[in-house]
Amino acid sequence: MKEYKMICVDDQLGIRILLNEIFKDEYEVVMADSGSKAINLVKDFQPDVVLLDVKLGDMNGADVLGTINSINSNIKTIVMTGYNDDESLKRVEKLKPHMIINKPFDVNDIRSKVKEILY
Repeated sequence: MKEYKMICVDDQLGIRILLNEIFKDEYEVVMADSGSKAINLVKDFQPDVVLLDVKLGDMNGADVLGTINSINSNIKTIVMTGYNDDESLKRVEKLKPHMIINKPFDVNDIRSKVKEILY
């Protein structure tokens, strides 16, 4: 069994596939394509880390992050965004995720950032 559990939340299938490929060998990874699925997974799967996109089809990433924090404030959160001065990003920053990374991200960079917050 793998030491850490991870949820990757993005409404783009390609990003979810890429994140799964990056992390599946080291972490127990599950995917969510919406904020509501991510919240249900957080409750059931109890992850150590969540990689969360700011823009989701059904919910704003800030709302998802706030809910994750209220369920379990010990879950490490990394927010991924393709937007720099967006209003939703400002809302996310107020919720104090462990890290914010810009898309497109470098594979080795995101891998090292996850290790940095978990170890």
